[in-house]
Amino acid sequence: MRFPVLLLLCALFVTSNAPAQIKQSSKNDTLYLAGIEMKLGMPQSVVMGELLKRYDVKRLGDLDFYSISERENSNQSFQQYIGNVEFKNGSLKSATKEWYSEGTGKGYDLAVALHSVLEQMERRQVMIEEIQTSTITEPDKSIRQIWLTFDAGRRIVNIFCFDDPKKSYKQVTISESITIPKQFQK
Repeated sequence: MRFPVLLLLCALFVTSNAPAQIKQSSKNDTLYLAGIEMKLGMPQSVVMGELLKRYDVKRLGDLDFYSISERENSNQSFQQYIGNVEFKNGSLKSATKEWYSEGTGKGYDLAVALHSVLEQMERRQVMIEEIQTSTITEPDKSIRQIWLTFDAGRRIVNIFCFDDPKKSYKQVTISESITIPKQFQK
C-alpha cells in the first residue's frame, strides 16, 4: 500500500516537447500552471501576458520572481495561491505549481506517512533519482519536508508538513517545480 502513493505522484507528471532555445533540454520541461502550458525558456512577455489576463500576479522584491493568485473576490476571505514563476534574461527560468494546501490537518497524517516511507527508501538508497528529507522537531512545533527530484534536477516535487500542537494547527503543502539545472543556465 505504500508504493502506490509514490506511483500516483509519478503518474501525475506532464510531459511534452521541450523548447528549442534550451541546451540539453528534456521532454519534461513543461508544467501546466494556472491553465497555461509553461515551457522552460518561454519569453517572459508571453508568460506574463497570459497570466495577467486571468490572475493577480505580484512581483516579489527586486527579483524577476512573481507570485500568482486567484483574483480578489469580495466573497472570499482569502486569495487562493496558485504558484509562482521566475525569469532570467527575459525567459522562463522556473515555474512552481501548488498541488495541494490546507490548514485543517486532514491531509497531515497522509503526508507524515508518505514522509516516513520515503525517508526509509532514502536510507536504503532506493531512489527515483534523488530523494531528500528534512525533519525539525522542537517542543512547540514539527516540520517535515520531502523533495523528490527527477530528470537531472529539472523536476522537483516538494511535500511540506507543519504541526503546531500548542495552537492545534497542522498544514500540508505539496508542490511541483520545473527549473533549468544550474549547469545549463546562462
